[in-house]
Amino acid sequence: MDPEKVYPRFPIGPTGLYATIEKGGAVTVEQVAASTPAAEAQLMKGDLILAINYKSLKVGDPRVALGTAIAEAEATNGKLVFTIERGGMQKHATVILQKLGGYAEGWPEKCSKSASIIKSTTRYIVESQQENGSYVFGNARPELAGLKGCLASLYLLSTGEPEVLPVVERHVQALIKKLKKQPTTSNWHLGYQGILLAEYYLKTGDRSVLPSLKSLCDQAVRSQVAGGWGHGGIPGPGYVQSGLMSSAGVPVLTTLILANECGVEIDQKAYAQAVKFMYRMVGHGCVPYGDHRSELWWSNTNGRNAMLACAFALFDDPIFQQASGLLATMVVDSYFQPEFGHTGGGFNVMWRGMASVHVPSDRRSSYSRQMRKLEWYYELSRQSGGGFSILPTPPNNVRYAGAAWGSGAIGLTYTAPLRQLRILGGPPTKHSVTRKPPVIQWGTQADRAFLSTEHAKGFGKEELEPHEIYDLTIGKQMGNAQIALYAKHLRHANPLVRSWCARVLKDKNSDETFEVIAKALAHGDPRVRRAGFDIISGYDNWRRPFKSAISRREVSRRFLPAILKTLNNPQSSWWEIDGALFALGRAEPEDIRRHVGLIDQFSKHEEWYLREGAFWALVGLRKSMTGEEFEKLTDMYARSRHVFERSSFDRGFWTILKSDRVVLGELSESAVGRKLGKTMHDIPVVPEYGRAALHEAAHRTMMVAKHFDSRIDEDMIPGIADYLKVWEPYHQHSVWLISGSRWQPGVLKFIGSMGEEAQPIVMELENILKRYDRFDSKRNGKVAGELKGQIQAAVIAWREKHS
Repeated sequence: MDPEKVYPRFPIGPTGLYATIEKGGAVTVEQVAASTPAAEAQLMKGDLILAINYKSLKVGDPRVALGTAIAEAEATNGKLVFTIERGGMQKHATVILQKLGGYAEGWPEKCSKSASIIKSTTRYIVESQQENGSYVFGNARPELAGLKGCLASLYLLSTGEPEVLPVVERHVQALIKKLKKQPTTSNWHLGYQGILLAEYYLKTGDRSVLPSLKSLCDQAVRSQVAGGWGHGGIPGPGYVQSGLMSSAGVPVLTTLILANECGVEIDQKAYAQAVKFMYRMVGHGCVPYGDHRSELWWSNTNGRNAMLACAFALFDDPIFQQASGLLATMVVDSYFQPEFGHTGGGFNVMWRGMASVHVPSDRRSSYSRQMRKLEWYYELSRQSGGGFSILPTPPNNVRYAGAAWGSGAIGLTYTAPLRQLRILGGPPTKHSVTRKPPVIQWGTQADRAFLSTEHAKGFGKEELEPHEIYDLTIGKQMGNAQIALYAKHLRHANPLVRSWCARVLKDKNSDETFEVIAKALAHGDPRVRRAGFDIISGYDNWRRPFKSAISRREVSRRFLPAILKTLNNPQSSWWEIDGALFALGRAEPEDIRRHVGLIDQFSKHEEWYLREGAFWALVGLRKSMTGEEFEKLTDMYARSRHVFERSSFDRGFWTILKSDRVVLGELSESAVGRKLGKTMHDIPVVPEYGRAALHEAAHRTMMVAKHFDSRIDEDMIPGIADYLKVWEPYHQHSVWLISGSRWQPGVLKFIGSMGEEAQPIVMELENILKRYDRFDSKRNGKVAGELKGQIQAAVIAWREKHS
C-alpha cells in the first residue's frame, strides 16, 4: 500500500462500513450503509479509524488488519471494536457481527462458516434479479449479457441447489433472446456467455440454448487468428506484437471445449489450433498477454494461468490434467500477489478460487495455505446482507471493484470445492457427449517434463515459503542468499522459480557458479538443463539482447559440449533446445561460426520460439559478423511469418548495426537492401489477419531499414514501389508507412532525402492520389483523411526539385 496514494472506497466486510485510505495511511469512513451493524454502532461518515480491536492501523496495509479482525470477531464473541477520532476526540464504537464461527481447516471445503456465506450470497444474487432476467447489484446498471451477469448465474449453478435453477433459466432465456437480436462480437463477452450456456445445458439438458451456443462458437471461429483471439473481431497485428489477448481468449477456448462436450458441431480445425496455441505456453512461465513468450514476472497476471487451469481440467486426458495441475499450483503459490494484473487485479481475483480446486491431490496443502493467507481479503470483500465486493487494486485502480463484479466471482471461490460445474472439476453429466481432446503435435516426449508439479531430482525438502523465494529471487532481497540456495531452486517445479534463480545466477561470475551450471547441464531433467542454459544466456523473455556476466571464453571452454549435445539430440525437448540456442549465442564467435549449419536447421523450425532462438544464436557473432553472415539474418527475417518474431528480429538488427556498429561492406548492404525491399510486399504472414498483416510487415521492414541510416535506401526502391501498388489507407500501419511515425520515417521523408532515383516511388504515390477518392472514406481515420494532402505536397516538392 503506497502511503503517498489515496486508496479508493472499499468495504469493511459485513459491517456496512465503506472507507478510504488517505495519504499517510489514514483510514477514513466514507459511508455507513443504513440498517447495518455499523449504523447500529452509530459510526459516521468522516470518522477516522485509528485501531481495530485495539490494534493500530498504522501498518503497511490496514486492509489486512481490518479483514483479520473481522475473522477473529466472528469466530469468538462477534464484537468488533473500532477506535475512532471524531471532532478531535477519540472514542470506541463496538460493531456486533453475527457469530459465524471460524473457517475450518481446508476451507471453504467442509466448512460451516463458508456454507453460511454461500447461503447469504445465494439469497443476495437471487434477490438482485429483475423480472427481465438481468441482475442489478446495488446502484449499478442492469447486468444481462456481460461478464458480471454471467458470473452471477454461474455462481448460482455452482451451488448445486435446484431451487435456483428457475432464476438461472430466466437469465439464460433473456440472454438467448438478446443474442438473437444482437449477436456478440466482443470476445470478452463471448467467452463468459458460452461458458454459462454450456454449463447450464450440461446441468439441465435444456436444448433451447444449443443454437445460441452454436452461434457463439461460429463467431469464435470467424474471429480466431493464429489459434488465439483479440478483443473482438479480427485483431490488428501491431497491437503488442500480435493483437491477441489471452485474458479474453482463454474463456473463448473454454466455450469451445464445453460446446464440444454439449454435442455442438464446431470447427474441429480451429478448435485444435486453439488448444495447441494455449498448450505450448504451459510450463515455461505464465500464460502471456498474447502470442508471445511465456511471461516471467507474476504468477497469475490477469488470471490467465487460472483460466487455462480450468479449461484444461475439462479434458479427461493425463497430459492436459497435468498441465492444469501445474497452472493451478502456480496460482495457489502466488497468494502473495492476489491483486496484480494489467488494468487491475480483477481477473486475478475472479479466477483464482475457481482454479485452486484443480491442484493435484498431493498439493492440497498449498491450496489451504493460500486460503489462510488470503482470509483477510475475502472477509473484507463480504457485504452486509450477502454478496461480495471486489476491492480496488492498489494503489488506486477501481476498474473491477464493486459488488457487480465480486458477488458471482468471489462467490465461486466458496462454491468451487462443491464441484457442481465442469470448469470446477465436476464430472461429466448425463447430457455430456464423450469426445477425445484434440491430438496436439507440439514438442517431443521430453517436453512433458515441463508439466510436472514434482521437483526435479536433488531438490530435497521445501524449506522456504513461496513469498520468501520470490523475495530472494526477484523481490527486495534479490541476490542476497547463498549461491547454493539458488542452485537448489533450479530444480523447483515452478518454472518461474527456475527462471528467477537463473536470472540471479547469471550475474554471479565465479567458479562456484560455473560448477552450478555444469551440474545443471548434466542433470537428467530437461527443466534443470533449460535453467542452466538460461544462466548462460541471461534469458529474460522479451528483453533483447540478453546479458550475462559469464564470459564467452568460459561458455565455450566449459559449456559448449553440453549445448551441442542438446541441439544435436532429436529427442531433446523443444523448450530445452530453445534455451540451448540462446546459450550458443553467448559462445566465442568462432564456435558459433562452426555450427552455423546447425543454427540454420532450427531457423526453419515450425515453432517460432526456436526460429527466434536460432536468430539470436547467430546474432551472438556480434562485432565479428561478416556481411555474408548478416545476409543470413536477413534471410531469416524474410522467411518470418510471426509478428512477435519480426519484432525480436528488429532488435537483433539494431544490436548489430547500432550497438556493435558492424560494417557490412557495399556488396552485402546492397544485397540486404534488395532482400528487405522485397519483404515490403512479399513476406509470409498469418492469413487470418487479412490485409492488415501485409501493412504491419511492411511497417516492420521500414523500422529495420532505419538502422542502416539510408545506406540501403536506393536498393529498397523497387520493393517500396511494388508495395505502394497495393497500398490502402484503412490500417494504422499503412498510414504510418507513408506519413511516418516515431518508429520509422515514412515514405514521404524517404523520397524527400533522395534524388531522381526515387521516381518509381513518386510515380506510385501519384497513382495513389488518382485512386484516393475511390477509397472508402468511412473506413479512413482522421490521419488517413489528412494524408492525401501530405502526399500531394511531398510529390509536388519532389517534382519541382527533380523534374
